Amino acid sequence: MGQITTGVGIETNRTAEAYWYTRVPTTSTWSIFGWVQPKTVFAYGDLNFYGQAAAEKRGVTQFYYRCHGSEAAKNDPFAIDLESNPTLKGLYLDAEEESGYIRDRSVFSDDISIEDTMAALVRYKSGAMLSYSLNTYLPWEGFNVAINGSKGRIEYTALEKPYINAGGKTVRRRGYGLS
Repeated sequence: MGQITTGVGIETNRTAEAYWYTRVPTTSTWSIFGWVQPKTVFAYGDLNFYGQAAAEKRGVTQFYYRCHGSEAAKNDPFAIDLESNPTLKGLYLDAEEESGYIRDRSVFSDDISIEDTMAALVRYKSGAMLSYSLNTYLPWEGFNVAINGSKGRIEYTALEKPYINAGGKTVRRRGYGLS
């Protein structure tokens, strides 16, 4: 491939549940680009989908703290029903008193403040440049990476779709591609 000149990383997370795991820009694909020391990093982040203000812009009018026991959650496609899935009930709902972790909080509450859309530009000491984008709310989960070199290009795509839908059903699909 020769000397690396540019790289592109795009990462998405499909479900609202995935949002909780992407709170910092040290996500899985971001770590791929840590193999060279950066010289300059410039980044933006914004809250465009999750949180109450963003939901209100899309016309959402009913809000709730958590799904369990909430009438408003019954009409929310992002709500997860822990009660109806024995595994989720045992892992999360039944363990709340011991762990203090509430798994089914609304991602559209007014205390959500972490960015769900991020972009970064990086110039490395070697001269290589990287553009990186992370969107936690898109309809697929995975990443695309393209690395351009002085003698060619490598592209890689990973499509990951293991998630728990609102009804508590676990869906697993995985696809990888290298060209």
